[in-house]
Amino acid sequence: MDGSPRAAVVLAGELIATVIALAAAGIVTGFWAFWAGAACTVVLEIVRAIGFRAFGSMPGDLPILMGVQIPGTIMQGPGIVSDIAGWAFHFWNGAMAGVIFVLLVGGFPRMRRGGWAAAGLGALCGVLLATGFLLSPATTSTGAGLFGLTFGAKMTITVYLAHILFGSVLGLLAHRFGARIEPPWTR
Repeated sequence: MDGSPRAAVVLAGELIATVIALAAAGIVTGFWAFWAGAACTVVLEIVRAIGFRAFGSMPGDLPILMGVQIPGTIMQGPGIVSDIAGWAFHFWNGAMAGVIFVLLVGGFPRMRRGGWAAAGLGALCGVLLATGFLLSPATTSTGAGLFGLTFGAKMTITVYLAHILFGSVLGLLAHRFGARIEPPWTR
């Protein structure tokens, strides 16, 4: 994003399309999946913040780094608008992961005591999300290298632990509150 009016229009169009898609998904899953994903992002953030602040496990504060990219203010550095944008984008990603998880997996309707299975499937989802992140340009462009190995194992451990907890809690919430939602392959 270069900060031009055209870039702002493109970003607004993408946001509107995403909101429409979310509304459609929300009707199917119930809006609780959106909020569950956002709430699970809090769990992820606790682990990430401890890793970042206490152990120096990451090259920067990820939501702040994302924030300067959204309005195209990388060269100016972070500010209140970019910080809000970065945090909103980070929680939006978590919320959408919640919706996608519930749409794909459902709420484990046929399992009476499916909490462990739900947490395990959520943890697997977290592993996939963490692996995708660690293979993405987000890690290499910040100087952390592939899988964050420039920082040693501490970045990789922080990312996996944060995402596994995110997924586990999301799986438990899906089992607890989404039991009526059947996965697509059962229809």
